[in-house]
Amino acid sequence: MLFFQKSRYKQEANSKTTLAEDVENMLKRAGWRVINKTPNTNNPSHIDKWRLINEMLSEQNKDLPMIRINESRCPNLIISMENAPLTDNDAFKKDKSSERSYTIPQEHATHFSDTFDYNLYWQFSHIIDYQYTNSFFISNLM
Repeated sequence: MLFFQKSRYKQEANSKTTLAEDVENMLKRAGWRVINKTPNTNNPSHIDKWRLINEMLSEQNKDLPMIRINESRCPNLIISMENAPLTDNDAFKKDKSSERSYTIPQEHATHFSDTFDYNLYWQFSHIIDYQYTNSFFISNLM
C-alpha cells in the first residue's frame, strides 16, 4: 500500500508523469501489486498529524496501535525527526529547510519524518477525528 504526500501528484516540468506515478510504475515493473491509498483531499495540518502521532506514541489510547521505533534499525528516521523542528514564526508548521540543505544528508532531512507522519495519519486519523472535536454547532436560530 502506498500513501503519498499530495504534492507528489504535481506534474513536473521535465516529465510526462508525476513522481507518484513514477514510483507506482517502478514497483509494478518489479512485480509488486500496488494499492494507492492516498486520499483525494488536502494534506492534513501539522498540528493534526502531531496530535495523532503523539497520542499513538503515548500508548494510552487502546483504539490506536502502539508505535515503537527501533533505534538501531531506524537511525535515519530518528535523525529525520530530530531535524524537523517547528518554524520560528509562531505557526505550528514543520521547518523543512533541511530538505534544501547542501550540508545535511537527505536521509537525515525531513523526508523520512514526512513519510512517518503521512503514513500514520492516513491510516489512523479516522479513529480520532480532530476536525469534529474542534468544531462547534452553528445555528441561525435566534
